[in-house]
Amino acid sequence: MAELYRLDIRKHRNILEKTEIEKAFSEYRIQKIKACKKQEKKEECTLSGLLLDFVLKQHGMTEKEAVFTENADGKRLLETGDINLSHSGNYVVCAYDNAPVGVDIQKIVRDKSGIAKRFFSEEEAKWIQMQEDMALAFTRMWTWKESYAKQKGSGIFKTKSEFYMTPDGEICERNAKNAKEQIYFKEILLDGYCLTICTAKKPYLGEMAEVII
Repeated sequence: MAELYRLDIRKHRNILEKTEIEKAFSEYRIQKIKACKKQEKKEECTLSGLLLDFVLKQHGMTEKEAVFTENADGKRLLETGDINLSHSGNYVVCAYDNAPVGVDIQKIVRDKSGIAKRFFSEEEAKWIQMQEDMALAFTRMWTWKESYAKQKGSGIFKTKSEFYMTPDGEICERNAKNAKEQIYFKEILLDGYCLTICTAKKPYLGEMAEVII
């Protein structure tokens, strides 16, 4: 069963001053933190690393020592299991499973029709336009697509031509040659945010754990 963890950035800013990134993290995470130009992004990236480390420790690993590889689309893959991060606004979330998993969290904002046209199919954009709360509809659709793309190990840039999604989360692949794969979604609305986890092995039935580091 997939595991889902949430960290509230507002509760952990004090830990940033105590974190020595060179000692705490792998070279990969250190370089990601240093590449952030804005302090806010550095904090997000550091706390993402701390959450990742916390979750990996539940499975006998650490962020510093865990062995990752990358697929052709840049998704980092564990030797065993799968782990995925996302952050937006006040929250960092992490999903772990022993089968492919993807997670995405987004703050609910006004409808971005320009982005919808770029990344969403005609069917998806039409559904958004029909909703009373288009901002919520846009954000829900975005997290569905992003979590699915991350679960697949591809990018959301590729998904518009490959598939579209129905309002109930059904994946409709274009020109599908293979039998449909089984995909499961769980959606959580969280005080102005939309979070979706996508799993392949079986329905996600667990509760999201709030992490206090």
